[in-house]
Amino acid sequence: MTYDDYLAYEEDSFFWNNKKSDSTTGVAGLIALPITLLIHLVFFLIRRFDVTNGLLVSGIFQLLNLDKEWDPRLRLLLFIGMVILSVVVQRVSKIASLLFALFSCVCVAILGGIWQHYDSQTTQYMVMGICFAVTALLNFASWIQRS
Repeated sequence: MTYDDYLAYEEDSFFWNNKKSDSTTGVAGLIALPITLLIHLVFFLIRRFDVTNGLLVSGIFQLLNLDKEWDPRLRLLLFIGMVILSVVVQRVSKIASLLFALFSCVCVAILGGIWQHYDSQTTQYMVMGICFAVTALLNFASWIQRS
């Protein structure tokens, strides 16, 4: 055994014998996991905007039917079914994809306009225009990526 081999052996044994196994690494991992999953979910929804459009259509349908006395399981089944159906329809037909994109742009603009109280109507219209433009841009980017 050469001196370099001995030093490498000593460094390895020092590393493995003195490795700390405290609970801070586990706690940091538990804190980072939900944040990482949320970031990945956001980027997935941005990349696959057809899924986002389907979620938006299903969410609007649920909001419009809140006054109905439906079973929560039925509501969830309708929500999931509408998301799947809308994604499939958008994948099959370009006209449907364009209509879903237009609908989502209008819905996001309206939701952005009523989200909070604005000082003036001009500010509200500006926020609505920005919401519409960003949604249209994301729809366009998703459509280009699919083609």
